[in-house]
Amino acid sequence: MDYAPPALILDISDITPPNWISGWPAVALPTLTGFTVRAEIDEPGAAFYVVLADGAAAPSAAQVRAGQDATGGVALSTGTIALAAASEGTAVVGNLFAVTPYDVYFVAEDRASNLQATPVKVDAATIPEPAGLALLLLCSLRLKGCRLLGVPPTAGLKGFRF
Repeated sequence: MDYAPPALILDISDITPPNWISGWPAVALPTLTGFTVRAEIDEPGAAFYVVLADGAAAPSAAQVRAGQDATGGVALSTGTIALAAASEGTAVVGNLFAVTPYDVYFVAEDRASNLQATPVKVDAATIPEPAGLALLLLCSLRLKGCRLLGVPPTAGLKGFRF
């Protein structure tokens, strides 16, 4: 008797992209140079993300999947998170600037290659170094009106003026 390998069976009935579980995607655990991106969808697949400068134009779903910004250029950081159904997946983003806001765009795709039509934007930010936080606290509590020189006015801190 001859052996025949099993036939490849494709499920052509799945024509809808996955849905985000309520509260997802998300960004958490900010650090000096990055943060953790988190995703969860309702079926097995993957989440793709791009990190862009705060206020950058929104990329398309295809651009997020390709790791691009809205102009087709390379995003500041990109990645893919493999996901099981209704199970959280995470990735650590690094090599970013401290005390800086970012926009993170996410899009999900299931195993049948159904890509969501519209990316979801989540605001993110890195944090200042601990020594900078202590000096900020000292300035605001004791010196009233001190100004840290050489610190860029980012993340809404307006150059650390008090």
